[in-house]
Amino acid sequence: MLVNCPNKQSDSDPIPTWLLKICASVLTPTITNIVNLSLSSGQFHPTLKESVISPLLKKLTLDKDQLSQYRSISNLSLVSRIIERVVKCRLTDHHHLVSSGLLNPHQSAYCKHYSTKTTLLYIHDRGRRKCRSGNEWKAVRKEKKSIGLQDTNNLSRA
Repeated sequence: MLVNCPNKQSDSDPIPTWLLKICASVLTPTITNIVNLSLSSGQFHPTLKESVISPLLKKLTLDKDQLSQYRSISNLSLVSRIIERVVKCRLTDHHHLVSSGLLNPHQSAYCKHYSTKTTLLYIHDRGRRKCRSGNEWKAVRKEKKSIGLQDTNNLSRA
């Protein structure tokens, strides 16, 4: 998992990611031990919770002097990101959330081949099938257009 990490680095990382990758054969057992201890104890060490927060302009065309035009980006350390990936893999790749009934079948976050757009298209098509009159359908199309979805007029009404 260490080798597959992007070469991004947080200011809280004491060693650059590229260097950790070069030393992966030596460091992997130690990082694996940290991950396993965190998961078995159910605790996330306080130093792993620390992050560097950076402001990022939401869109390049927005006013840079308006603080409301920024969103915060939290940069975690590499070990924190590895633990996060291991937990994600254990929950999603092993279908634990699905088999336990804890994951909505239309969940888009952390699921392969799903996106917010996939979910919105599902909602759109479901709403379209439930519409009985042309006026209701026009309202659905107007709402869909306002949130940036492309028109799917080629789909038949159910």
